[in-house]
Amino acid sequence: MLCKHPQIQEKVAQEVRKTTKAKENEPFSEFVESMTEEALEKMQYLHAALTETLRLYPAVPVDAKLCLSDDMFPDGFKVRKGVMVAYQPYAMGRMDSIWGDDADNFRLERWLDNNGVFHSESPFKFTAFQVI
Repeated sequence: MLCKHPQIQEKVAQEVRKTTKAKENEPFSEFVESMTEEALEKMQYLHAALTETLRLYPAVPVDAKLCLSDDMFPDGFKVRKGVMVAYQPYAMGRMDSIWGDDADNFRLERWLDNNGVFHSESPFKFTAFQVI
């Protein structure tokens, strides 16, 4: 997605350079040492870029679960033991009813507050990590 959006790619690169204090033509081994957990925590824009990419292109696009006992969905739909239930994170990541009219757009701002700080969504809305 960064290759498709060079302005975003450049902004991510600037953030990485700034937070790691990377020097021009620095040896890769030195750059790797500057990639600390503290530096990563400051990379809000990168976090948004990765999350937005996973929203549109989840690692597991379709997932199925087997119901181990009779259960009920939050909307009241009953699911019997032994029934397989499938959901589609790929399709869900593009649903206007979940993400708004711009659901098909690669838009990092949906993950950033007014101060540019990353904020997560409910794992039941953003299902890339298979919470359901």
